[in-house]
Formats: sequence, C-alpha cells, structure tokens
Amino acid sequence: MADAIRPLTLLLGAVCLWALSVLVLAAAGLGTRFAPVGDVVEPPPLPTISLTRSVSRLQALGSYAEVGERPLMNLTRRPVVSTSTDASANADLDVMLTSVLITPRLQLAILTDNKDGGSRRVRVGEMVEGSNWRLVQLEPRRATIEGPSGQRTLDLRVFDGTSGEMPTPLESPPRAAVPSPSLPVAGEGGNANPNANSTSKSEPEPVTVTQEAQVEAIRRRIEARRAQMRAEAEAAANEK
Repeated sequence: MADAIRPLTLLLGAVCLWALSVLVLAAAGLGTRFAPVGDVVEPPPLPTISLTRSVSRLQALGSYAEVGERPLMNLTRRPVVSTSTDASANADLDVMLTSVLITPRLQLAILTDNKDGGSRRVRVGEMVEGSNWRLVQLEPRRATIEGPSGQRTLDLRVFDGTSGEMPTPLESPPRAAVPSPSLPVAGEGGNANPNANSTSKSEPEPVTVTQEAQVEAIRRRIEARRAQMRAEAEAAANEK
C-alpha cells in the first residue's frame, strides 16, 4: 500500500515545488525587464470631422410649371390638348338612392340609374362609376354627392305602394253549371214567348276580385306556408 502511494506523493511534491519556484521568480521581477525593440511610433491622431447643415436645392413646386408646359417627348414641346371628352362622365348624374349600409368599418350606398335601372355601389370618398361625382357624406336616409355642378342631396327611396308588379290575380271561383236552355214551347197560336230564349241564354256576370281580396288571399297563403314550415321543423326535431 505504501509503495502505491509513494509515486503520487512525489508527483504532488514536484508540482508544489514548481509552483513555489514560479512564485519566487515573479516576486523577483520576472518579466518586468523587457524593453521595447526600436523607437516607439505613436499612432496618428484621429481626423476631426466638421458637419455643416446643407439646404435642399429643390425649389418651390411652382418653379417647375414649365416642365408640364414644355413636354420633352413632344416634337413641338407643347402639351397635347385632348378634344375628346366623355359626355357620360360630364353629364348630370340621374340616379336615386335605393340602399344605405353603415357599419363601424364600412359606409356604402347603392345608387340606381333612372335610365337603365343599373345599380352602382360606391363607398364614402369614392367616385361614382362612369361619372365625375363623388360620394362625400352618407347618413341613414340621405347621401350627399359632389360633382361639377356642386353638391346634391339624395334622399333614400321608400316604397310608396305605386311601383312594382301587381299581385298575382286570384283564380275565379268555379262557375255553377248553367242548365241547357229548353226549347220554347209553342202555344195554341203557334207563337212562342220571344223573351224565353234570350233569358235562358243569358250568362251570369263575371265575379270581380277586389284588391283587398287579393291581399287577403296572399296573407292566407303566407300563413299557410309558415304553418307548414313550423310543422316540418317540429317533425325534424322529433326525429332527432
């Protein structure tokens, strides 16, 4: 056992001796007597940078008006005046306000052309398609547009009961069977009643259906359809 520990003890003793020797040499000034080789060259001083405020050389926008008056790509250096104008764009806008949609993120109006019945959707701030008019303000029942002739106010179109298609006419009730006219019977003198044939051939007058009756019939059909839908929904719920 002592033979196995002895080499390790010698190794540790050698390391301690080496460390003690380095400590003694450092205390005696080891490494402090090295002198620089040759003359010491100092680095050059950093350059001084002076900043001066510069002024933009661009002039006012009006100074460049000649650029538009003398186009570079034209041979005559004169602007080309377009003689063709869009008559439909410059014409007065003949539309009516039919719908208004106002949400926190969207303000949209639907304008219907009075000539062809076409609809145009336009947001606030956008131009109406095919015209020089712009939607500048939108309210729940009113829209304000601005164009070449100034501002116009369009009121929301409401149903007045005069437009639209007429309701579907009701089928006339079945007529009662008209008995065939009997042949006139001649009397003793061989003369028949002249009014008998005309009376028997006269037909009953046609039944005139009033508008109130048509509305009542439409209401009944709607109620019947609603009742049918409720019955179907209850049946589906029972099946589940």
